[in-house]
Amino acid sequence: MWDAFGEETVQCMARGSRYLAAFWSEAWRVGGGDGAIGDGARRDPDDLMKLYNDPGFAPSIPLNKY
Repeated sequence: MWDAFGEETVQCMARGSRYLAAFWSEAWRVGGGDGAIGDGARRDPDDLMKLYNDPGFAPSIPLNKY
């Protein structure tokens, strides 16, 4: 992309990062994140590895396929 768009590549990525941070920040605020999140339960690391190594869990989907 750098060869095709040069400096505009960095500007686009930086802008996207700022927008994503703003979306998450607002979702946290609207959802009352500070009051809704507690200590939570401890998870077994092996169970998490099974979940995250499952290619069917949260697959990457192109935006035009939603």
